[in-house]
This record gives sequence, structure tokens and C-alpha cells, in this order.
Amino acid sequence: ADARAINVKVAGDVTIENITINAAKAQRAINVITYPANVKLEGVTATASNYTLNIAGSANGAQVSVKDSVLTGLCTVNVAGKEAKVTIDDSTINCVDNNATAGEDYAALSLHKDGVKAEIIAKNTVINVTEGSDSYKARIDSVGGKITIDGKTDDVVASVAIINVSSNYYY
Repeated sequence: ADARAINVKVAGDVTIENITINAAKAQRAINVITYPANVKLEGVTATASNYTLNIAGSANGAQVSVKDSVLTGLCTVNVAGKEAKVTIDDSTINCVDNNATAGEDYAALSLHKDGVKAEIIAKNTVINVTEGSDSYKARIDSVGGKITIDGKTDDVVASVAIINVSSNYYY
């Protein structure tokens, strides 16, 4: 359903560390919805049915760092906030696509169409994509957005749509 395990609704610095979040029946594990936000995840293991780490369209300019963490979900790290930036280091990102709907494309790292000039940087990070044939390691649907994996953009797929955002994307 639409549940979130953690909603970051305060402006300023937020640290989430050394915690396990099992939100397998919730749509989001960690949902950042406020700007300005400076969110630090360290030693976090989180699972969600859809978006494990979501930077909502209302979190423009949010800065999120992920270190020594394991995140698992359908669209694991999703950024919709304009000019938001997610930095991932020494972590594991798992995209588990068990969705049978053809034509719905998901990714471990995803820039939503609203994430204009948003950025995801992953280094020293293992990215796993399993199950569905329509999923990708990284996917961009935003103008001026950039995803960098270990200093490269080679494995990034530019897209027209990540999912049917009109009916499936919630902030």
C-alpha cells in the first residue's frame, strides 16, 4: 500500500544509522519529502516493496549520503527532487523486479522525470538487478540528470518513462 517506514519531513540534518528496516509490504522504506534536507544513512539495511530510498519531488536540492548500507526494492533508489543529490559509497543496491507487467521498467538507481538536474553517484558499490527482464542497473528520465557508477556513465540507460507515473508514482 502507500505506507512509509520513515518519512523525513524536517528541514536540516537527519542521521539514520545502524538500523534494519523491513518495509516489504510498504511502498517506501525511507522517504525524504522536505527541503532543505541533509540526510545521512550509515549501516542501514532496508527493504521495501517499491522505493527503498525515495527523494520526493518536494525535496528539491536534498542531499543524501548512503554508506555501508544494503538497500533492496523494486526501484531501489529513486530521485524526483530537482537538483537533489544522492551519494552512495561502500554499499549494496538490490533491484528485485518480480513484477510481471510487460513494459514497466525499473532500476536499482533511478532519476524520475521530475528530478531535473538531479544526480546519483555510486562508488565502491555492488549493484544487483534480479528477476525481471525489464529492469536496469541505472535509468534516467530527467532533463540534465546524471548517474555515475564508479566514475562512469556507460551503464546508464536514458528512458522515456520509468513506470506509468500517472498512476503508480506517489509522493
